[in-house]
Amino acid sequence: MDKAKAIITAILAAISSFLGILYVPVMLLVLFNVIDYITGLCAAKNRGQRISSYQGIHGIAKKVAMYLLIMVGWGIDMLLISTGEMLGVTSPFKFAIACLVAVWLVLNEALSV
Repeated sequence: MDKAKAIITAILAAISSFLGILYVPVMLLVLFNVIDYITGLCAAKNRGQRISSYQGIHGIAKKVAMYLLIMVGWGIDMLLISTGEMLGVTSPFKFAIACLVAVWLVLNEALSV
């Protein structure tokens, strides 16, 4: 059990180190994605709707697209930072757009739940 804890802690620490300020919004988005998926399955069952693999894959694809949006925000951040450096302007914000996108998605998922 201690070995599993150490492995999980090491993985989360590596992710935290890589994401920096994006760690909390991304981890919250993962949590809300899982909750939304589970509550969606429960709601479909309670409504008497048939749960199909097509609908499940469609829902998962939408969740994956959320992370792609964060990556686009990160790309815009990198573009702004590199352009600013060429112009001699430094910004204290490393992941401003990506954080904005991630927080917006977390809030959207919270409404969905």
